[in-house]
Amino acid sequence: MEEEYTLDDPTLLLQAASDFGHHPGVHSDASAKAFLHRFPLPVIINGCKNREVAKGFFMVRGWGKQKGSFSEVGCCVQTEDNRGFGFGEYFLEESRSSREMVMEETGKEFGFWEDLWWGDQPLGTQYPRLFRVVVDKNISISSVLGPSRPFSWNLNFRRNLSDSEIEDLEGLMRSLDDLYLSPSVPDARLWPLSSSGLFSVKSFFLALSQSSGSPQNFPSKFVWNSQVPFKVKSFVWLVAHKKVNTNDMLQVRRPYKALSPDICILCMKHGESADHLFLHCSLTIGLWHRLFQLAKMDWVPPRSIYDMMSIKFKGFDNSKRGIVLWQVANIALIRVVWWERNARIFEDKARNSEFLWDSIVFLASLWAFCSKAFKGIPLNVIQLDWIAVCTP
Repeated sequence: MEEEYTLDDPTLLLQAASDFGHHPGVHSDASAKAFLHRFPLPVIINGCKNREVAKGFFMVRGWGKQKGSFSEVGCCVQTEDNRGFGFGEYFLEESRSSREMVMEETGKEFGFWEDLWWGDQPLGTQYPRLFRVVVDKNISISSVLGPSRPFSWNLNFRRNLSDSEIEDLEGLMRSLDDLYLSPSVPDARLWPLSSSGLFSVKSFFLALSQSSGSPQNFPSKFVWNSQVPFKVKSFVWLVAHKKVNTNDMLQVRRPYKALSPDICILCMKHGESADHLFLHCSLTIGLWHRLFQLAKMDWVPPRSIYDMMSIKFKGFDNSKRGIVLWQVANIALIRVVWWERNARIFEDKARNSEFLWDSIVFLASLWAFCSKAFKGIPLNVIQLDWIAVCTP
C-alpha cells in the first residue's frame, strides 16, 4: 500500500526530530518531542501494516522506551486497524502532577498499581502498604484481575500480610467489585485537564499554576518586567524562591558537611539565609533605610524578601520613570549585597556602606539610562537626582 501523509513528508519530519534529539549534548527523549510539538498535531501516518512495526520505528530512535509511553497524546501514528498511539510520556510519566488518566477496557496495556485508572490516585498510592510488599509492581490490570468475572486476583506478595495489610486488601477488593472490563475494546489514555481528552501544554501549565503548592501572588512584574539584564532577573527570581547558595541552603544540600563558620559574613552576628542576607542583616537594612529615606517613605521591614518584592511601594512617584527607577534601585541593592557577600568570602575584601550605596546608585542609574522611559536623559543627570528625573 502506498503511504499517505497529512504533512508533505512526515518521515522527513520524524527523521529531523530524531536528528535534533541526537544532536550532541541534547537528550533525545525530551528534545525530539519538543521539536515535534512545534508542528500541527496529530501527524497521521497511514499504511502502517501493524502496531508493532510502527512502534519499532519509534523505539529505534530512542522514543517510547519507558513503560506507558505509547498514549493518545502528542504525535499520533495511526495503524490500519485504527489503533493509534503516539508519545507524550515526557510530560505524563515525568510528572505525576499531570494526573494522566487511563480509560481501561481490556486492562492489557496499563499497570495495575502505578497507572491512574481507578479513583483519584494510582492504586499504589491509595494502598501504599500493599504496594510495598507486592512482588511485581509493574503488573498489568488484566494479569491481576483476569479476562472475566469473577476476578482471579493474581496478587503475589513477598511475605504473609499483616492484619492492617489484610484490611487494605479487603478494601481494595471491595472498591473494585463493580468494575467490568471489555475485552473487545482497546485501552486508551485520557488527559483529564482538557475537554478533548488530549494533552496540551496550555492545560498542563494552567494546572501547575493553580496548584495549591505554587506560590501565591508571585511578584512576576517586579522580577520579569524590570529594566535589568536577563541574568539579573534570573538571579532575583532565585532570591525570591530562596534558591541562592546561602549558608543555610548549602547545609541542606550537603548535610554531611559542617559549614564553619555558619554565620552571615556581613554582620558576623546571625546565621546566613536569603531573608537575613538581603533584608534583615544590619548592613543590608541600613541600605534599605537609606533608599526609603531618599523616596521620603516610612516603612516597616516585612517578614521575608519575597514579601518585600510583592509589596507595591509607591517609591519614586507613580509615573513611568518613577516605577522603572524604583524597581531597578531595589534590584541593584539586592545585586550589590550579593556581590559584597561574595567579595568578603572569596576575595577577603570588605567595603563600607557608603561605597555600597554609591555602587547601588550607579548601577540603578545605568539600568534606568538604558530603558525607554529615560530615553534622552544623560546618565550623569539621572545619578545626580533621582527624585527630579522622576517628577513629571
